[in-house]
Amino acid sequence: MRHTRLILCLMILAGVSGCFGGEGALDTETCPTNELVCAGKAALAKGDFDTAITRFKQLLTDVDAGEAAADLACAADYGLLLGRILEGVDKLDSLLETADLFLGGAPSFATLRGRVEGLQPAQFGDLNSLVEGFIRPFEESAADVREQALAVIDGDCVFELREGLPINIGAENSLLFFSATLGYEWDTAVARTILALVDAFQVAVDLILAHDLSFDDLEGPLEVILDDIDLLVKGDITYIELLRDAGVLLDRNPDLLDFTLESDVRLDEVDNLLLEQYRAIYDDTGDTVHGIIPDMLIRSRTDDDPSDNVLGWIDPDNNGADGDDILVVGLRQVNLFSTIALTDNTGGVQVIFNSQFGDIRTVIESLHTIIDVLGNQVEAVDDTSIPYPQGEYRPLGFEEINTIINSVDLLKLFLPTLPEAVEFDFRSYFVGPTGTEGPLPIRKLFPYWYDDDNCTVNRVPKDITDFCKADVFMIEGEAAVSSPAVVTMDAPHFTTSFTFGPRGETGEFVSGLTIPADGISAADLGLEVPFPYIAWQSPSFHGMILVNEMALPVNPATMVTVPLDYKGEPFVQADQFLINKAVNAYIAYLLDRENPFASLINSQ
Repeated sequence: MRHTRLILCLMILAGVSGCFGGEGALDTETCPTNELVCAGKAALAKGDFDTAITRFKQLLTDVDAGEAAADLACAADYGLLLGRILEGVDKLDSLLETADLFLGGAPSFATLRGRVEGLQPAQFGDLNSLVEGFIRPFEESAADVREQALAVIDGDCVFELREGLPINIGAENSLLFFSATLGYEWDTAVARTILALVDAFQVAVDLILAHDLSFDDLEGPLEVILDDIDLLVKGDITYIELLRDAGVLLDRNPDLLDFTLESDVRLDEVDNLLLEQYRAIYDDTGDTVHGIIPDMLIRSRTDDDPSDNVLGWIDPDNNGADGDDILVVGLRQVNLFSTIALTDNTGGVQVIFNSQFGDIRTVIESLHTIIDVLGNQVEAVDDTSIPYPQGEYRPLGFEEINTIINSVDLLKLFLPTLPEAVEFDFRSYFVGPTGTEGPLPIRKLFPYWYDDDNCTVNRVPKDITDFCKADVFMIEGEAAVSSPAVVTMDAPHFTTSFTFGPRGETGEFVSGLTIPADGISAADLGLEVPFPYIAWQSPSFHGMILVNEMALPVNPATMVTVPLDYKGEPFVQADQFLINKAVNAYIAYLLDRENPFASLINSQ
């Protein structure tokens, strides 16, 4: 028995519409050709990724050479891309369902603590296998999505799904619930967005799995940290004490967050993916500019109705990202946690950019500059002939960010511009400050830790639940109110010498870290939340952070002693003094501004 028509398919080859009978059966009377396209779209609209992938794979196999076949190939590639996305969503849904069952909904602090206290060494010792077991299926899905996104971009493909693509995670009224419908017209701008997101996911995975996640001892450190969280909530300690005691994790686990044997392969992949990700977002290295926004603008000139796009740009005066332009987001319905709902939104979400919003052209140009600089930094990892800091490869500062803030009236209400006293060179993560060291494991980007209770003779391991504490991170604070490790004046910081290294090891003798007072006083601001002072193992973060001390806002009375765009002194790689002075100068500057962030923090 035939049901009411479920979906109207725009046939890619012949423009023939189709409809389907009950349970996905194809109605051959009204859909005599391109049955695979019609069947695949029907499956996508119902979230049936298995059927959709099967149909579009078959279509891709059946495509012959020729102009008409190119349209069918696009339908197959984009249909496969959306099917792979649904497949990945299904895997995420299954994972979150498992996590929800394990946590029992929203666990209380007491419940979490009880579970931590019940941990056995075998349950937490080898997180590498556990994490890799969870992530591996998503890596496979990401690789499939990535392959299809590249095919869609190469083919300049457009795909219509009038019923929309359903994204469903979790069960309604559960803690983890998200439902959305995206549609209708999918093009290269969406494919580039998907590609950038997939690459970002894979970069995160590669960075994580390049590091050792194994624990010799997790229960003891978590007990210490949970005790501190309890005290922090009660107001008995500040966050400084909590951060100090977090050093127990690295102290008790000597391989934690060090590189694994496969780190070289993973980090090479990170380098490659970052470059491709930035080029997916914005690429002007060829004869034609491509990227998410350029593709939307190009499409707006050839699409009769960009208002039905998943990502679209309506440019009434056809002058490119200016005037009363409209950004279209094809979010047809959304339900988040069963509390935030937007239903039956057939027109999609539209954001109108006009003179009241700000100078959108300047915003786009600044975003392109930021992406270009970051892309050139990554490109310079492999191309050592690119000069530094001249030419295309240069550090990234706050100039473009400030330009964006000043160009958007709404942002100016919430965000202050930042003094241009810090720059970032992310290339250095891969090659080091001189370009020859190679990357550092995350373990070596943490603060130093040391024995602050003199309770470890010859660094023999002690029971942290007994009378001896574990080593703590070297973190101190300044505030208007004193507490352990927090002083009430602008003072020097860090001990003159100490032994650094995990328990049970000989350790490394470290000296000369003491920094002088920096002229920034939390007490003068009446701030009860402490300024942090941290003794980093690599204060420049392996050469990634550069500071111009003369451009810092350092005077607590006026907050700014030089113009925001001051560039009279050179930028140098941060040392212990400069990194701490820069962090707290910016904190002082932000807290003294008339903005919601200052009000929020000062009210704590």
